[in-house]
Amino acid sequence: MAALSLLIDEYRRNWAIRYLREAESDLSTAERTPIDAISVNFAIMAMRKAQTSAYYSIGDPSYLAQMVNEAIEDRSSLHGASMKLFTDMELFIRFCAERGGVLDKENAIVKAKALLSVVSRLISLMTNERSIGMA
Repeated sequence: MAALSLLIDEYRRNWAIRYLREAESDLSTAERTPIDAISVNFAIMAMRKAQTSAYYSIGDPSYLAQMVNEAIEDRSSLHGASMKLFTDMELFIRFCAERGGVLDKENAIVKAKALLSVVSRLISLMTNERSIGMA
């Protein structure tokens, strides 16, 4: 696994870990907030930060976000498992965000936890960190 950690520089590694921790903090806030609509918004925010963390683990988030959006518009440009993962992640977050008004607190938190778990595992593999969040 040490070979994967060589693919990420220290700058991106630190930002990936930071965004993952922020995502976990937002998820914790979502769980503690008594108002459902606010909880759902925090859960969606946690998903976006987890996504940004995943982007930092392999490259520049602004560049990757653009690539993912283009791949979603033109499904033929989907090449490789990484792009499939990132497009699925984007579509999942969009679906949750669009349904934010009808998504209940518990469902939003379950979905956010699932996404954070996947991203946490990815970050721990890419950074060779053992003690990251939900991994």
